[in-house]
Amino acid sequence: MSYVVFEMEGGNVAHLERVANFLNRWLSWVGAGALIAVMLLVCANIIGRSVPQWGPIKGTYDLVGLLGGIMLGFALGYTQLQKANIRVEILVSRLQPRTRAIIDSITFFISIILFVLISWQHAKFATSIWQVGELSETLRVPFFPLIYALAFGCLILCLVLLVDFLKALAEVRKK
Repeated sequence: MSYVVFEMEGGNVAHLERVANFLNRWLSWVGAGALIAVMLLVCANIIGRSVPQWGPIKGTYDLVGLLGGIMLGFALGYTQLQKANIRVEILVSRLQPRTRAIIDSITFFISIILFVLISWQHAKFATSIWQVGELSETLRVPFFPLIYALAFGCLILCLVLLVDFLKALAEVRKK
């Protein structure tokens, strides 16, 4: 039985990590663009409300919700990539490195399963509302592309978790 897949130098995991990094950097820029669009839209709406001739921007609520979903879905993988998520290590930090790697590998494996299921359910839900033809309340924009985008963001998070899982397994195998 060969364990070449767990080697980091020039191996499959290193290539997988480069792909995950590229995809997550691209998605983070899309999410950042959505954040900027939300900020501009909200500011324009506030200014429009204060000027009697202009009035509020129609559909601001719909657009902020849709863009917020893009920001959330596309930031998941990048946050994991940067290790910027919350981890409680009060007990684990006192353990041996190999034991920590075992716990990390179990945690990453469970997280992969969880986010694959979340992605699958998002895609299933998006398909159902696409078939029904559900639209946003004010602008009458379809919701399903946003939900597919969230499913895609969860799959990209799974890719990062897979890289972390394989790295943890490599650490477990060290003697």
